Amino acid sequence: MTETPEALSLKAVTHLLDKWQLSPEQKTGILPLEQDDTYERVALLLSIHRSLRLLYPHNPELLYGWPMMQSKEHDGLSPLDIMLDEGLAGIRMIASSLEHSLEHSLQR
Repeated sequence: MTETPEALSLKAVTHLLDKWQLSPEQKTGILPLEQDDTYERVALLLSIHRSLRLLYPHNPELLYGWPMMQSKEHDGLSPLDIMLDEGLAGIRMIASSLEHSLEHSLQR
C-alpha cells in the first residue's frame, strides 16, 4: 500500500523532531496530533527544516542544533522555546523568520 503525501510528511517531521533530540513532551507540544492544525504544523516544520538545510548545508550540528540555540533576536529564547510557548503562532513566526533570513542570504 502506498502512503499518502500527508503520511509521508508526518513521518518526515517525526524523524526531524527525533534529529532535534526533543523529549516526548516537547514533541507533543510542537506537534499535538489530535488538533485540526496538525498538517499546517507539519508544513511549517518542513519549511523550517528546508530553510535550515539551505542556510547551513555543510553544518549538521547547526542544522539540527539551531532550534535549541538561544537567540538575541528572540530576547535570549531559543526557537524551540518560542514554538513551545506560542504554539502554532510561534511555529509560524520561526518559519517566517527563517524564510526572511534565507531570502537575505540569497541576495548577497
